[in-house]
Amino acid sequence: LILVIALSMGATPLFIRLGRFAIDIAERHSGFDSSTLLGARLEAENHVVIVGLGEVGEIVLRLLSAHEIPYVALDLDPQRVKEMRAKGLNVYYGNGSDADVLKGVRAEQSRAIVVATRALGVAEAAAAVRRHAFPDTKLFARSSSEQNAVDLHRLGVTAVISEKTDTGLQLAGEVLDTMERP
Repeated sequence: LILVIALSMGATPLFIRLGRFAIDIAERHSGFDSSTLLGARLEAENHVVIVGLGEVGEIVLRLLSAHEIPYVALDLDPQRVKEMRAKGLNVYYGNGSDADVLKGVRAEQSRAIVVATRALGVAEAAAAVRRHAFPDTKLFARSSSEQNAVDLHRLGVTAVISEKTDTGLQLAGEVLDTMERP
């Protein structure tokens, strides 16, 4: 057992170097542009920070743009970031639940943070970061269930949109609108 531990400790630096080398090769072959990485603080204020650029995040981005509200969007998919930046959108590669990344996009100077991803733990982590680093910033999030929505409210999220409840209410509303009532 001691031999296994010693070998794994000795091999760790080698695996770290190999990992960095593999990442460099992957970035060169994928055409990833490292300028999409958020390396320095942006000059932004009175903006909205969007975390996650799936379908929901993209809808938020488009509506904010249509209303001329400044935004900074973060996503962990380098290809998506590259495509959106090519369209002139203010999108960066970064983890929106990381305190340093949120500070880099000046979340403390923003109007709000919108967690549009349903990735597990992101909204909870963003809530914890906001509570400690910039408690006056509003935080909006989506949830996958009613229990998740309750948990996010307890963590201080300003408003939570439950996917299932919202969809159910919209569907029921549409049905009721088509029904004749006595």
